[in-house]
This record gives sequence, structure tokens and C-alpha cells, in this order.
Amino acid sequence: VDVVVSAANLIELRCVAGGDPPPPPATGLVVNEIDYDQVGADSGSFVEIANTGSTAATLDGIALVLVNGGDGTEYARVALTGTLAAGGYLKIDVEAQNGAPDGVALIDTASKALLDALSYEGEIAAATIDGQEYDLVEGAALDAEIVDSNTVDGSLSRIPDKTDTNDSASDWEFTSTKTPGAANVASP
Repeated sequence: VDVVVSAANLIELRCVAGGDPPPPPATGLVVNEIDYDQVGADSGSFVEIANTGSTAATLDGIALVLVNGGDGTEYARVALTGTLAAGGYLKIDVEAQNGAPDGVALIDTASKALLDALSYEGEIAAATIDGQEYDLVEGAALDAEIVDSNTVDGSLSRIPDKTDTNDSASDWEFTSTKTPGAANVASP
């Protein structure tokens, strides 16, 4: 939407086709941890959302979207509801793929703003969600060698906990200490 003030001091709102997605609102919500690959048969995967803000965050209208890196399309979605306390954590039980690459996005479904994202085991620079294209790589991509292991139990986590510098390579690492619903810790 463009806002234009005419010569007669009338305010006009003009819809503009295409363009970049809107900037994210300041919600404080981040994808904080993901366990997508387990030792043996894959089951029990989860994604953890954290509220880094100083007030409770409304989850109504927010969706956790899983993206297949092979074709950049959504393959699973969890609609969130309720609120998440300031500093709180929310564990979402969802079976995320463990291909190369795959990704997860936190989307405000009303504004279509991308709140947070992680592209893992490679880069997803053009994911299509609800007809809108998103880059799931924040800053420098997470090294494709940093993965949730199928030989060592653990997860990809923001280390230090809740750190979001908008640079995946700096914010994420594999840890053998899974902490769903609690603060992330680095491997001992």
C-alpha cells in the first residue's frame, strides 16, 4: 500500500502489486530450537518458539510453517493461538523434514510478515508461503555441515539462548543437550 497526499490535500491509499513482504512487527517471537533428526527412527521432533520481549506476545494469527527446500514450498503448518509470556517458551510437536535443505518460518498470517526463519542443511532463499516469496536465510547462512545429527541425540539451538542477531551462522549451533520448553545450553 502506498500513501499519497494529493495537491488538494486528500490522502489516497493505493494498492501496489508485488513488491517485498512487509517488515516484521516487533513481536519478540523467535524460532529458538529445532529437533528434526533423531537417532534411529525419526519421531518426537519439535520446534521451540521463544518470546524475547518484555511483555506477553499474542500468538493468534501466527503460524509455524515448515518448508521443503527441494521445491521451496510449505509442507506443514501449525496455527498458533493464545499468548506466550515474556521470556517464555513454547514447544510445538511437529515432524520436520531432515533433507538438504529444509526450513522453518514464523509468519504473521494477517500481515504476511516473516517474523523469524531458519534454513538448515543448506539455503532456502525463495520459499513460497501463502503466495508470497520469502528468504529463509538470515544474514550469513548456517553452515550446511551444522546439522541435527542422526548419530548423536541433540538439536539445532540458538546459543546463547534467544540470541537473534539476524545472522544464522552466528546464532545457531548443534548441541547434544535438547531443552524443549527451557533455556538452550551449549554441548558440554
